[in-house]
Amino acid sequence: MKLFLSLFLILCMNIGAFSQALNVTHLANMDYDDLPFGQKLNDIWGYASPSGREYALVGLRNGISVVRINDDNSLTEVKRFPGPMSVWRDIKTFGHYAYITHDNWNGGNPEGLVILDLSQVDNNVVTKTNYTQGGQLHRAHNIYIDENGVAYLTGANIGIGGALMLDVTGGANVQMLGNYNDYYLHDCVTRGDTMFGGAINDGLLVAVDVSDKSNPVELGNITTPNSFTHNCWFSDDNHYVFTTDETSGSYVTSYDVSDPANMVELDRIQSFYSDSTIPHNVHYINNFLVNSYYRDGLQILDVTHPDNMIDVGHYDTSPDFEGNGFNGAWGTYPYFPSGKAIVSDMETGLHLFEVDYKQAGYLHIHVTDSLSGNDLSGAQVLFNNTMEAANLQGKLKTGHAISGTYSVKVISPGYTDKTVSVTLTNGQITQADIKMLPIGFSVEENEKLNNIAVLTHKKELRILSKELTLEQLTIFDGAGRKVFAKNHLDTENITWQAPKTGVYFVLMQTENFSRVARVSIR
Repeated sequence: MKLFLSLFLILCMNIGAFSQALNVTHLANMDYDDLPFGQKLNDIWGYASPSGREYALVGLRNGISVVRINDDNSLTEVKRFPGPMSVWRDIKTFGHYAYITHDNWNGGNPEGLVILDLSQVDNNVVTKTNYTQGGQLHRAHNIYIDENGVAYLTGANIGIGGALMLDVTGGANVQMLGNYNDYYLHDCVTRGDTMFGGAINDGLLVAVDVSDKSNPVELGNITTPNSFTHNCWFSDDNHYVFTTDETSGSYVTSYDVSDPANMVELDRIQSFYSDSTIPHNVHYINNFLVNSYYRDGLQILDVTHPDNMIDVGHYDTSPDFEGNGFNGAWGTYPYFPSGKAIVSDMETGLHLFEVDYKQAGYLHIHVTDSLSGNDLSGAQVLFNNTMEAANLQGKLKTGHAISGTYSVKVISPGYTDKTVSVTLTNGQITQADIKMLPIGFSVEENEKLNNIAVLTHKKELRILSKELTLEQLTIFDGAGRKVFAKNHLDTENITWQAPKTGVYFVLMQTENFSRVARVSIR
């Protein structure tokens, strides 16, 4: 778990200042100042025409805006379609069509599913139609379209708002396929026959078999860290899913979903800027997550190793707001052929970015007792002004976006604090084995104790002691029973024959200090 502290806002390092913008270049902004209300934008998507032109499809509170991204990175609005006033719009594309939903509305009539024909968008021509399922479909909170042209409308007014499944391979000729109705789903993604949904009111990531659209079957679920599961996205190999909980102090979280009936949480991370900021939407591309993070703007995470997510890019599109609150970046789209990304910020408008997708330098730390060699579970590790706890095996995975030399400080009750330097390289794992000296022992004593070697061969245990005389040797079995004891040893080579295989603990003592070794007799 990574808790990014507020003092991490501006961090000076050996290699220079860690600025507020990292690996992200801001190219353009369209502010929509002509709109007559405060918060103007909601979700966003993108479209690339056959000619290679790229377009932003921008959700507005009062409609939808189609914007061309010009060769010089300027932004030109091609078309704007008015619609009923709604805080929520969501957009996806299939073929040369865009499909737009809106949720609760006021003023005007509900539009159900809006369909834009983008086949002539290069000529500034876009046409609009609607699908309402015979007048039954008024609204939906979100939409996802899979690779087979099946649209999943979540949070719709039909049933309890699970996932309404529609065939959109016919463009504007939409056909109803089925309805998943076990949970209200805020959002979902589907690939192949498996749908993952955010059951926000139940705090669950839900996996569903949708091979039979008329009879979806739940495969499994897992509770997300803050029990308010908003959005989810999967890795290209389908082995991992990433979620956001839409509440203050929550996380972007990674899961191993290779067995949907037994999903396992791998890691969780909070915003670079503030641990109270609310994460909104997360998208996966080429081992990175591109996130819209409300008041903290655009954020890029390296998830090459999903059990060690690392912030490698960010840009605050909402500098007038910080911390907890529903302002700022609503959505992002990172899938343009050019590699550019767009962000819809509720107050500041449409933003265009160039992103340098650069892997982090990964740091794997293992903390042990320097005398016994035992793992130090729960040792506190201070790295880059972030305090984290090692796991039960004394291990911690972390890292940094920028190569360089960093300090690592380890603190553990009963041990002398220790600080070491580590050098990180982008795209590589650095291993740091940190051995902690118990309080009351000197470095000199520790070096002497390291001259003791404990060897095993079959059922024989041998102790080699160089330049050190053992006053007492005691051996315990795995249950803690004493099985051997001898005082005043005057030899450097001691052998002992174990009565049976198993785990044994060897206590070696001198007049001033002692060492415990755990050995396995096979």
